[in-house]
Amino acid sequence: MPHRAEQVIDAVVAKLVTAGIAAEKHRILSYSPDMELPAISVRMGPDQPLETQNTTFIDSLLSIVITAVVSGANESEAIASLMVLRTSSHVALMADQTLGLAFISDTRYGGASAPELETLGEGIAARQETQWQIPYRMAIGNPSA
Repeated sequence: MPHRAEQVIDAVVAKLVTAGIAAEKHRILSYSPDMELPAISVRMGPDQPLETQNTTFIDSLLSIVITAVVSGANESEAIASLMVLRTSSHVALMADQTLGLAFISDTRYGGASAPELETLGEGIAARQETQWQIPYRMAIGNPSA
């Protein structure tokens, strides 16, 4: 079984896909002309132990980065598309804050970067990252359990 942090990433991707959002994991998204848009990626950020731990478990706080890239005919349309995707992602993750896993205690929104805009041949691409913090518990002797 994979490390619990990988299980969390898989659960985030599953929640997004279930909500009808095409998501991939561990992909760095930078706009390229041949990219199919909209695109969303879920990546692992820092994973820091919390104060709570004992001889049987470790509580940790995993940061997740969700990157969305969309396109539009102009800046306003691209930003509007980005906000629709951001809203859909937020709703999908907050619907069940345990993400369906017993070892997750919560899912917390952690902010977003400013949208980045790039001109396309006939339009605009917009990119934005949102951060999420997910506290989870793992066995002290086996991080997959």
